[in-house]
Amino acid sequence: MRLVSDSMLDIVYRQIFCVSIMMILAGCGFVDIFAAEQPAKQGDQVESGVQDRSLVSDSKAAKIEEYKLGSGDKLKVVVFGENSLSGTYEIDGSGNLSIPLVGKVSAKESTVGVIEKEIIVRLQKFLKSPQVTVQVLNYRPFYILGEIKKPGNYPYVSGISVLNAVAMAGGFTYRADKGDIVIKRGGASARDEDVTIETVVLPGDIITVNERFF
Repeated sequence: MRLVSDSMLDIVYRQIFCVSIMMILAGCGFVDIFAAEQPAKQGDQVESGVQDRSLVSDSKAAKIEEYKLGSGDKLKVVVFGENSLSGTYEIDGSGNLSIPLVGKVSAKESTVGVIEKEIIVRLQKFLKSPQVTVQVLNYRPFYILGEIKKPGNYPYVSGISVLNAVAMAGGFTYRADKGDIVIKRGGASARDEDVTIETVVLPGDIITVNERFF
């Protein structure tokens, strides 16, 4: 005696077949949707990465634009149409810049923009609508002291971090506390600022790597 008729089996087989087809179609649709969305996500990640790098670059550029000039900085001054006034000038130990016809300009703690305006104002006594550009040709060195292998002063390289500065100075000593690093910014009389190895270094900075006591 058969417990299940042929007609009932036929119905069951059809239901299984329909369910299988639906699952296959659903699976294909899912794969297609996922594949379509994936490039967009990757694109978003790439765009986000570019924006992050752009923000870092802009931040570094902003720091340099706000950079306070000091003794040892070399500036290139261009007075358009006046070759005798254009040239390279170094800020002396008193923080002054000496330019023919312009005289002494106090450059210490000034920015490039301030110097440009001051030179223009003074040249207006002798020239009609003088056009002047000033740019830093060579930045003064930075100093790194404390628990590093070769303490001293080093030429400034735009955009370097504290870790780069340590590498230039031969690396940390075995006594160095890598989490206790300070910077004096603005001269020896400035206050210590706690920094990390990722902090951007500016010209004239005095970096000190302190000793660990355990």
